[in-house]
Amino acid sequence: MNITIIGTGKVATILAQKLFSATHKIVGIVGRNKNATQNLATQCNALALNMFDEIPNETDLILIAVSDTGIMEIANKLSHQNAIVVHTAGAISKDLLINCSENFGILYPLQSITIHTKSNVDIPFIIDGNNDFTIKSLTKLANTISANVAFGNDDYRSKLHVAAVLVNNFTNYIYALAEDFCATENVDFKLLQPIIIETANRLQYQSPKNVFTGPAIRKDEVTIEKHLDILNHHPKLKPLYGLLSNSLQEYYQNLSPQ
Repeated sequence: MNITIIGTGKVATILAQKLFSATHKIVGIVGRNKNATQNLATQCNALALNMFDEIPNETDLILIAVSDTGIMEIANKLSHQNAIVVHTAGAISKDLLINCSENFGILYPLQSITIHTKSNVDIPFIIDGNNDFTIKSLTKLANTISANVAFGNDDYRSKLHVAAVLVNNFTNYIYALAEDFCATENVDFKLLQPIIIETANRLQYQSPKNVFTGPAIRKDEVTIEKHLDILNHHPKLKPLYGLLSNSLQEYYQNLSPQ
């Protein structure tokens, strides 16, 4: 498939590398930053472009990989009826692209992508389209770069996006608070990394409901009170510890027998 990518950021770069490695032809990279555009285009043997009207006619797919607000801006300017036009956002409707092409949809990478993400990272893709042709085309394309491809309409993706925030962003916030706590109390945060990895690995073959441990689960109020005393000088962490302990006890108590 001949592909033009709009964007030069983290997501655009990873997807360009994956698609290029899967022997798709990247015909153009469109970006605002001349150096970033040229750099990514060079990696993919593509043309470096800065205008939508420069998109090659042989383009089969236009992939918009920019910020959510950037998608809205581009959607108001882009019209390319000969190509499928898709964006990569989880929480933005595909219908935003309705005026861009007769065929439009979603290619949503369900992964936390940073500047450190390598192109061989495992990324599930959620696809959607406004018609069968688009859905089939995107499914075929996604299957060339991922072993985990699923269909998800706007409502499904929005809910999945909420779940992704819960398991990724919020969990990482807890890690950050724990790291701050360790730094203040002269405790080595790196010693916690094996337990973080072990718990995450268990979720590959067990439900989170089945891997609970700790004083809240044991109703060990003595230990919980000791922990709260230790947290007296951590005003952000202490109320969160108490809230989560109470919530976890209530949740675990109401679980059906396993």
